[in-house]
Amino acid sequence: MQSDKQSRDYDLQKREQRIQAAGQLFAFLVSMTAIGGGLWLAGSEQQPVTGGIITGGTVLSIVVAFLKTRKPVPLP
Repeated sequence: MQSDKQSRDYDLQKREQRIQAAGQLFAFLVSMTAIGGGLWLAGSEQQPVTGGIITGGTVLSIVVAFLKTRKPVPLP
């Protein structure tokens, strides 16, 4: 009985780790797209301020996300 519970808990933790890894990948792709688009706009003559705001906001949100601490769930 205890072994079944431990196995289920382990499987749930592994699943959560896979979901978190997928979330990090998608966040990376979205942020790189936003930074690239912001830099493109900042380099253009039409919307340099908008590009700077998009790029700066994206970089700032990434920095905040990395500075925010979260305790990882240890695997048994």
